[in-house]
Amino acid sequence: MAISYTCDEKDESLYNSFIKPRLKSKEPARLFCSFTYITPNYINLFIINELAKLAKEGYELFLVIWDMNSITNKYFKRQIVHNLGAETPSSFMDKKVGEVERIFSSLGAGSEKLHIYKSSDVWKRMVTAQNHDLFLKFYHVLASLKIADLKSPRKASHLIQMPADIFFANFLHLLYPEDTEGPMDIAFLGNNKEEVYKKTRQLMYDEGIIGMEKPVFLITKHVPYIILDESVPEWNMSLEEIIRIFNGCKLQEQEIVELFEILLKGTMDTFYYYDTKGNLVETDQSQIIRAINKLPIENKMFTLGYNLYKYMNSFKAGFTQTNTPSRLLNIKTREQLLEVGAVIKSKPLVEMLHLADGTKTISQIAKLSKKQIANASMYISNLKKAGLITVDSSGKVRRAYDAVKINFANSIPPFGGEK
Repeated sequence: MAISYTCDEKDESLYNSFIKPRLKSKEPARLFCSFTYITPNYINLFIINELAKLAKEGYELFLVIWDMNSITNKYFKRQIVHNLGAETPSSFMDKKVGEVERIFSSLGAGSEKLHIYKSSDVWKRMVTAQNHDLFLKFYHVLASLKIADLKSPRKASHLIQMPADIFFANFLHLLYPEDTEGPMDIAFLGNNKEEVYKKTRQLMYDEGIIGMEKPVFLITKHVPYIILDESVPEWNMSLEEIIRIFNGCKLQEQEIVELFEILLKGTMDTFYYYDTKGNLVETDQSQIIRAINKLPIENKMFTLGYNLYKYMNSFKAGFTQTNTPSRLLNIKTREQLLEVGAVIKSKPLVEMLHLADGTKTISQIAKLSKKQIANASMYISNLKKAGLITVDSSGKVRRAYDAVKINFANSIPPFGGEK
């Protein structure tokens, strides 16, 4: 198991008995994680980087982004104002989901092992789920929790969010049967969630809601949380902005060391520190802690700020060089279903979609499909109107989506069920 996370003795036994053999036999293990995402800040980059490593070990990732937290955040509201209200909260969060997908892609984690959901969508499915009474069971567990059990969360919303995570992890296969056939095997979490997660899981087991105390918890090492006026250091900030946050937070020396040890040393080989004369000096992993221990606190903060800035921009560089990953069209309305159905039953249109991989022009597609250019152009035009393909400035034709997902139980109302 990687050194960046641990599990307690009870969970480690289950991990060794059930999870390890599955990974060894190349059978995917399902891993759940939830977090709030507004910007690519250093905490989110740490989580995504660790999850990308786990995907490479054989885990299939199921991520819930708590958009309900995001849209009530002061930083989010400032972003919307900055964009002059051009985006709705929903469209803003859809873009953020795409951003997370691209970060994973830049880290080499294949999209076939990645499923991302907005918490508002999962929540709606859990409340309206037929035949399982999941919301009533959730409320029953919530009523059994005591405030003393929930002492670690910072906000009242966390008192609902964290127990909901354990319900999502155990019942995602009922809410999204198109994506997975069983409950999550692993939940990946920070240690600020451990107490609430364990208490919720125990209550669900005691009440007979789940038959095993799952998922197994993988707990990350504690990464100090730096926040000032709802702003967290992120990769679009200048070095000056990051230093301003550090100065406002008045970081402790131990927090500085922890950020180097847990966050930076596992990713970076070359480091820099500001000596007492204000010079920027290059060093490496083996020497950086020894170097900063000799510095006054102000130099330590500047040194941390500079290296954190380099750390985040190393992710940004890979992100900007990564093409948009394959996208999934999630059919949510009857009209979408009929429109896509009309395409799927047309052999020429399906052939056009297959050839539209972004490397060919309309004339090349016509030649490969042995069709007249006029006919191929008409098919491409119809697909473009349906929003299923795009044509770039050089004339290359690309699918807007590479796959289609339909959930008849939770998304598409029955015919005759709408006015």
